[in-house]
Amino acid sequence: MKKHLIFLIIGLAFVGIATTVLLPTDNHAGSSSPQPISNKRPDAQSDKNTAITLMSWNLEWLTLTPFKYAPPRDTADYQALARIFADVSPDVLAFQEVDSLNALYKVVPRTDYQFFLSDRKSKTAERFKDVNQYTGFAVRNGLIVKDIKDLSSVNRNLEGKPSKLRYASYITLQSSPSTQPVHLLSIHLKSGCYKINKTHLSQTKTTNKKATACQIFIHQLSTLAQWIEDHSDQYLIIAGDFNYRLSHENTWLQAQLNRSGQKVRSLTLSTPADCYIKQKRKGKIHYRSYKHLIDHIFISEPLVELHEHTPILAIQYPFPKADVRQYQLTDHCPIISQIQIP
Repeated sequence: MKKHLIFLIIGLAFVGIATTVLLPTDNHAGSSSPQPISNKRPDAQSDKNTAITLMSWNLEWLTLTPFKYAPPRDTADYQALARIFADVSPDVLAFQEVDSLNALYKVVPRTDYQFFLSDRKSKTAERFKDVNQYTGFAVRNGLIVKDIKDLSSVNRNLEGKPSKLRYASYITLQSSPSTQPVHLLSIHLKSGCYKINKTHLSQTKTTNKKATACQIFIHQLSTLAQWIEDHSDQYLIIAGDFNYRLSHENTWLQAQLNRSGQKVRSLTLSTPADCYIKQKRKGKIHYRSYKHLIDHIFISEPLVELHEHTPILAIQYPFPKADVRQYQLTDHCPIISQIQIP
């Protein structure tokens, strides 16, 4: 039975952004030929700009190596993940928690995309010996991509030394050789810090696990803010797992990235969230729904200006409950946006 996607677009005039809710109309995602989010491909231009579909997806310990923290996946599980990807058919995938490209090839068609895995994979001292959570990109063939050295400075402990935290993968993207490049980061920030207090803002060394996580997280945001400042007049996209909630009531995250003025804008500030997932804890299966986003997409003001009066869409792809129960999907629902680039 064909799956149809219903889009409810809510205009937010005061920021010029629209949020979209993606609702599957049945419980069998990908049960027949997938319907893409957009029919626009990289060579389909609107006026002088090109519309690309960006997908950010934390793939939850995507690995072919048996590992105590990684949920085991069989062929049917990988096929279910591949159907979700085909349903969206993005031009750019910013991914997190991928251990190897061979694992990713089971989800993303190898012949249709260019793949870029984090530089951290070649840093023996900054990765684990068994399984790792790498960031990176898959970019549709036809787009011009340069693999830039990762922003590795987000991998620092409280002493300022390299640790085993995830790098921010870095590429530039062009729709044609004559256009200005778009700079993209795929990030996965320190987990364990969902609310900031004055103690966390202190530089005093602490043995409290949560406070330590928050101090590292704040350092990572400072590193990103500096990168944004250094590229403030360029086209920027930062996408991934921030491990922090963002809403109209809690704009602290965006304020940290924009410490010297409005440099980047969140596309997920008003995006509704309802991600139904499966988790295994202490040998038992649990189901829960996440009502708040921690995955976000930010774009720079020069990119915002390209859209003129066109709303910028930010949506979450919720998994059908039947698929969550039948397959081992992921503990994050993808975030999707259609963005105009030069």
